Parts: sequence; structure tokens; C-alpha cells
Amino acid sequence: MVYAKPRQESVALAQLLRQGYLAWLPVHTAWHRRGREWQKQVCPMFPRYLLMRPAAPEQSIGPVRSTIGVSGLVRFGNQFALMPDALVRALRTIEQRLARLPSPDESPFQRGGHVRFVDGPLKGLEGVVAHAARDRVAVLLLLLGRESKVAVAPGMLTHAGRPPQGD
Repeated sequence: MVYAKPRQESVALAQLLRQGYLAWLPVHTAWHRRGREWQKQVCPMFPRYLLMRPAAPEQSIGPVRSTIGVSGLVRFGNQFALMPDALVRALRTIEQRLARLPSPDESPFQRGGHVRFVDGPLKGLEGVVAHAARDRVAVLLLLLGRESKVAVAPGMLTHAGRPPQGD
């Protein structure tokens, strides 16, 4: 296993492949907020970690340490970290399932999810998603002791870590 420099996984991968090593960066797609927009991006499954092995038994791993984008090799004491082939195959299967692109009506929010308003007149309030589409999210809020449904653009929301508190 290779430990890459921060946000340099792709650079390290390209350099290792250029040098003739068998290298792989497991990735998945995830929602990220950019300004007021939610976008689905390809991200490393394990940030800063790549899988690598020599293409031939006589190929040295010495040059890996000085490869652009590489911080070092992962070790446990004096032993290099090794990953069984069965685990690598399982990770490739998982990667294939997670690497799908969003459908046109997919939303970063799911029904029943807890959200917080980060923009607009409801900024700071929290609620529960009643319905989610790509361009609109219906949120249930507890306002003045009554439950109200508000439809807003996804850019006005972020995920909240806990259920909203009612008084």
C-alpha cells in the first residue's frame, strides 16, 4: 500500500503507472456542496491510500518513495502492509456499485433525513426531509408549535447530524 500526499492520490497513481507498477486508487461518487450547488464528484474511497505492487518479481519498490505525489509506503513495523487478493476483488466489486452517475432527478437528500437551513430566512432552523428531487426539497419544520412543509432549493440546505429538537 502507498500513502499519498494530501489530495495527490491521482498524481501518485499516474506516476506509479508511468513507472510500470500495478497501481489502483479505489474511488466512489459522493455529494459535495460547492457554494449553493450540490454536485456529485468522484472521490478516493480511502483518502491518501493507493494499492500498488510491482509488475514483475524483479521490479524494485525503492523508487516508489521518491515518486511525485507519494508520501511513503505503509508499514507495520518493518513489514510492508499487504492486502489479500480476495479483499482487493471485493473492493473492486464495491467500487463498481458505488461508481454510478446520478440520475437527472436524484437529490443529495433522502426522505426522512435531517437537514439544516444554511441560507435564506429560515437559516439555522432544522427539519426533516418529506420529499426530495433534484431541484426541490420539501422539508417539515416545527414552527410556532405546528408542523409546516416548506419547499426550497437544495442549495439552501445541508445535512444535520441529529434530529430537530421540538419544544
